[in-house]
Amino acid sequence: MLKDHIEIKRKQNVVCLQCKSTPVTYYWNESRRGKAMFNKEQTWQAVIDKLKTDHPKTLDYGASCTHCHDPHTGGYRLIRKAMVQAILERGTDPYSTKYNFVPKSPQELDSKLNQRGADGKLTANARRMVGTLTCAQCHIEYTCGPGADKKTGILRDDVPWRKLADQCSDTPYGLV
Repeated sequence: MLKDHIEIKRKQNVVCLQCKSTPVTYYWNESRRGKAMFNKEQTWQAVIDKLKTDHPKTLDYGASCTHCHDPHTGGYRLIRKAMVQAILERGTDPYSTKYNFVPKSPQELDSKLNQRGADGKLTANARRMVGTLTCAQCHIEYTCGPGADKKTGILRDDVPWRKLADQCSDTPYGLV
């Protein structure tokens, strides 16, 4: 999927690479030795060049097992930072009064995602969350691209984590 994204003839966006490249997602908005690893201020081509130089083996597969699994424990994890932030704000199931859990920190979210019962297996609630949240990192409604301020051209990385109807109901014209 990363190779296809690199070779496609339509406009590419660095924010899109978070779902197509595990290193980009993992190091998104992170710094090493004072230098930004990957972020929306970098150009798409600069990120691709960095992937080719620093992570050449990832070009053939894009997202890897470590996108959803901790490489040290094998447990489940969420690495898409905008998704984690949305969950911290709205909860794991914002439209469910029965299942919604609003974690206080990424660590608490990780703990609930990997919670095991007395039998050593994931609890029913953890299985439900894993089945939704790990896939949702990439397979949800999100917005990336030029921001609302056309003058600045700031790229958005917004994971609203809500129904499309609710997202658009704030606009003066309703659904657009």
